[in-house]
Amino acid sequence: MFEKADKILSKVINQKGLGKSVLSAQICLEAEKYLAQEFPKLKSQVTAQSFSQGILKISSKNAMINQEIQFKKHPIIKKINQKFGSDLIKDLRFIVRSN
Repeated sequence: MFEKADKILSKVINQKGLGKSVLSAQICLEAEKYLAQEFPKLKSQVTAQSFSQGILKISSKNAMINQEIQFKKHPIIKKINQKFGSDLIKDLRFIVRSN
């Protein structure tokens, strides 16, 4: 008789064509949680900027931070993909923020 709120919300999101945007936001949030856990000293300097077409973009304050994270690129991809139960992330790209 009654549907759960999460099912209704999921239907509305898909009807409005927002499914990919919501998934992208969820992946970015999960990536930030994982990065904060793996690199606690860099937490305020690293951001999961966007996710599109299998590419997760990570931005940081400088190239040295990006390089440090890149050393753990494959475990990062594996861990986040495991969280979602699918190989959504194919690659990480690194960006240096200008601010």
